[in-house]
Amino acid sequence: MKRDNGNVFDEPWMQPDPERPIVGPPPLPGPHAMPDRYNRTDADNADQSAMEQILHSVYSEPAHRSESGETELSQLINQRRAGLSPMVLVGVVSLCALLAGPISVLGTMAAGSQGFFGVLYMVAAGPVVEEMMKLGGLLFLLEKKPWYIVKGWHIIAAACVSALLFGVVENLVYGGVYLSSLSNAARENLMEFRWTVTVALHVGTTMVGALGLRTAWRATVAKGRLFDSQMAEPYIAAAVIIHGGYNALAL
Repeated sequence: MKRDNGNVFDEPWMQPDPERPIVGPPPLPGPHAMPDRYNRTDADNADQSAMEQILHSVYSEPAHRSESGETELSQLINQRRAGLSPMVLVGVVSLCALLAGPISVLGTMAAGSQGFFGVLYMVAAGPVVEEMMKLGGLLFLLEKKPWYIVKGWHIIAAACVSALLFGVVENLVYGGVYLSSLSNAARENLMEFRWTVTVALHVGTTMVGALGLRTAWRATVAKGRLFDSQMAEPYIAAAVIIHGGYNALAL
């Protein structure tokens, strides 16, 4: 039935603007196909967008697997790895380890203090800062770029390099700055202790935290789930306690 008085949608102000196309919500990701939103020209933005959408997507759960048995996150990781050479994968993890050690020294010294608060920092806050910063690069990769971590032992090796560099840079700073006022004999004895016991401490405590990251990686990312850092917290807490206990005994 035709209406003589027309329709409200015939009014000019109700007509769509050709210069402003209607943009609807993106299609929901399906469990059986790789979503189109991963195929973008800007790889970095696509990675971040994909990770954010997977974070809030029910399809990232293990129950929602494709016919090949992969979750949405597994598909994203496999797609990203397919476009990277083994040299690039190893290089990125190595770079994170090489940067984390020296940066951790700077961060630890910048956060330090003197007097009573300095003692409190060495026993309580300092170990937390050091252990978290030495593992910071790995935590970033595991949470934001998980396709770069291919094997669990890569986590252990990278953490070992980071801790070893931390110990080396810290000793160079101590020997050249903080202990420069001591006599040569006293400084040599103290530095000999630091090059052995202290470096071993840094590597050992970081290995404890890295075991936690590896455990969390095997239980999550390796099974197509988002990385859960809470699984590694008991290990990192143990590393902090060991480190803080050593500092307390060394005072």
